[in-house]
Amino acid sequence: METTDLSGMSPEDAREYVLRCATQLHSIKRERAQLRKSFEEWERRARLAQEAGNTELYNEALAQCRAFTEKHEALGVEEAELAHDVAIMKENLRSVKIAGERTIDPDALLRNLESVVGEHHALENDMRSAELDVELEALKRKLAEEETRAPEQDEK
Repeated sequence: METTDLSGMSPEDAREYVLRCATQLHSIKRERAQLRKSFEEWERRARLAQEAGNTELYNEALAQCRAFTEKHEALGVEEAELAHDVAIMKENLRSVKIAGERTIDPDALLRNLESVVGEHHALENDMRSAELDVELEALKRKLAEEETRAPEQDEK
């Protein structure tokens, strides 16, 4: 299983796994910050040893600086990979949550909708009836207008 693959896990297990990885990432960041401080301290010591002309202490301090730099760089690679994986897992976690949610029964949803607004064909009939009523009223107005105009034309 790929480290970013959360399929097959329950939403709770997937969440815990992502949280452990994110915690590990945070620990690496703290360790790198500490290594950076240690490097800066040994770099300061190297300068002091060089200023004092003590080549033995200077060389030892430089060796310590190199060791801290190597650890810092190695953890940097690990941090970048883990940060990438955690970002992918967080995105995948949304899918696991959605898959873990209860599925919707479309037939039950349709029954609930029909109980609120009425059955589909009944609703269409009601709408058609309303449209016919509007058309009938328009025809009645037109007929009434024509009847009022007809006596005016008979008088002429």
